[in-house]
Amino acid sequence: MIARYHLRDRAASHGGWTLLAAAMLLWIGAVPATGQVAADAAASDPVAAAMRPTSPGRASELHKGLFLVASRSLMDPNFQETVILLVDHGADGTLGLVINRPTDIPFTEALPEVEALQKLKDTVYVGGPVARYLISLLVRADHSPADTVQVFDSVYFSHKLAALLHVLEKPQAGVTMRAYVGHAGWAAGQLDMEIQRGDWHLASADADAIFDTPAGQVWPTLIDRLDPHLLQARR
Repeated sequence: MIARYHLRDRAASHGGWTLLAAAMLLWIGAVPATGQVAADAAASDPVAAAMRPTSPGRASELHKGLFLVASRSLMDPNFQETVILLVDHGADGTLGLVINRPTDIPFTEALPEVEALQKLKDTVYVGGPVARYLISLLVRADHSPADTVQVFDSVYFSHKLAALLHVLEKPQAGVTMRAYVGHAGWAAGQLDMEIQRGDWHLASADADAIFDTPAGQVWPTLIDRLDPHLLQARR
């Protein structure tokens, strides 16, 4: 079952890309199968060009709870200077959320019919180029919130409206939430190829980077740690 909510016509610009605010959906049913998400990604957003080869990580190491950190040479505007949290990975493909592209669109404007949102001052993030009519949630909590799945440690993921309402209607100390419009997805083997080509570095995910670090500092901090040779050359 799907709940439909409508956002007033407007556009939010950030770093050269534009989010057209249109009809947005929150899934009330189960989280979509990774294979379907990955198939949508492969059909709608192929990588624009091959990048210079590096050795950022081994594709065999992929699993949910990792950060994909865009290499310095990755020029695809959908992913340039992004950090992506992998929230699901399996034989059918991979699903992730870009964590460092905020918008100026208030969450309350995205879902004006949900009264529980009216007190929130949070804005939505662009989670990726696929299905920007879908909202995903990342929640940091000491326990497993209802209608979510654990990604790593204290970080949980959901597409469900019930999860959002549970967090809002029963607020607890220490619980933090982020909302993302769209997501990133790869068909089986696609992300492995991009990693081998040198498009991505792999790093263990960190909740502070998702919820506490200013978005503009996330990629520079991680890339200088993972690929420091250019930093050393500048010195």
